[in-house]
Amino acid sequence: SWNKWKPVDLSGVIGSKGFSFRIKRVKGNSESLPIKVGLEDYDRAVTNVALTPKYVAGGKYDSEWREVKIPLSDLPSNFDFTRTKQLLFSFDESGEVFIDTIKFIDL
Repeated sequence: SWNKWKPVDLSGVIGSKGFSFRIKRVKGNSESLPIKVGLEDYDRAVTNVALTPKYVAGGKYDSEWREVKIPLSDLPSNFDFTRTKQLLFSFDESGEVFIDTIKFIDL
């Protein structure tokens, strides 16, 4: 938990912060992955984005470590950013990827 399971207010930094992490596929390459990254609030509302080429360095997901950057401002706003609970990774299909070095960053 980020704050001992107390809500985190991200509403004041939506335009200036985001998430980054490193990712690599076990094999193959593609422009997108069937993975969504987002946040959950304390009402269990979820906001997320799909991993498309615009978020990954080099525009593709392959067997090399690639940096992904997702601005908070890209997350749909049907969400209470004043009561953020957790970061989520949702997998829409089975498969294998490695994810490392998850950070909250300045943009």
